[in-house]
Amino acid sequence: MKRLLLFVLLMISCVRLMAQTDTTRYLLPIYLQRPIPGALGSLWTAELRILNTGSTAASIDNVVLPCAFNECPPISYAPGASTTFAPIVPFEDNGIPAALLIVRNDAQFSFQLRARDLSRDAQGWGTWVPVIRESQARPDAVHLTNIPTDSRYRQLLRVYSFQQSTGLAVRVRVYGANSNPNSAPTQSDQFLGETVLPLRVGTFSQPAYAQFDGIAAFAGATTYETLRVVVEPLGSFSLWAMVSITNNVTQQATIVIPNP
Repeated sequence: MKRLLLFVLLMISCVRLMAQTDTTRYLLPIYLQRPIPGALGSLWTAELRILNTGSTAASIDNVVLPCAFNECPPISYAPGASTTFAPIVPFEDNGIPAALLIVRNDAQFSFQLRARDLSRDAQGWGTWVPVIRESQARPDAVHLTNIPTDSRYRQLLRVYSFQQSTGLAVRVRVYGANSNPNSAPTQSDQFLGETVLPLRVGTFSQPAYAQFDGIAAFAGATTYETLRVVVEPLGSFSLWAMVSITNNVTQQATIVIPNP
């Protein structure tokens, strides 16, 4: 009964929000409800700071404070006010480590998102992660370059779509890149292989999502210092993608994002 009630509430909220045409969605590529364990003893968290840069109070439709009611009101941010306490609801803990913010077009907000390893908190402030406006998603191929194959690092491709439909999939092509800075670029990068990734769909507060950790596993990949990855939609929808590169010892993370 509780699951049915939750589903009904989610559907009501979804219909209400979808009916609003005066909003813009923003992607948080990494957003976790709570710290999660990772490889080699790491413990990852993602922290979002929201700042109202406008001259009037404003709110974000799906950012609320916990309350005792079924539908909690959005947080109202005073002009110049900010906070890092911004739980997004409804939000399923379903393996999609990302979220969407639903922002009214007459509001002015600035977002700062970072991911960090709590087990090595003294070694750094974490990694900046971009917050992506829906208009930045691409209807064609996304190119991600200069991805190292060095075994000291692990690589994870993350793919997102604002279109929350079932049946979405992308094709991922991997190329060995020319690493000689003094050679003329007269030959194309070497094609190494490809795979198809289906995207999972969560709640309306989450993007469609897929991830792939086999970038460097294609035959011949490790003979190149760096790789190039091309992600393209299989169908008519827009996507955004990035690769996170994490040092196996320090857990320091670097991200590769598409150029504008």
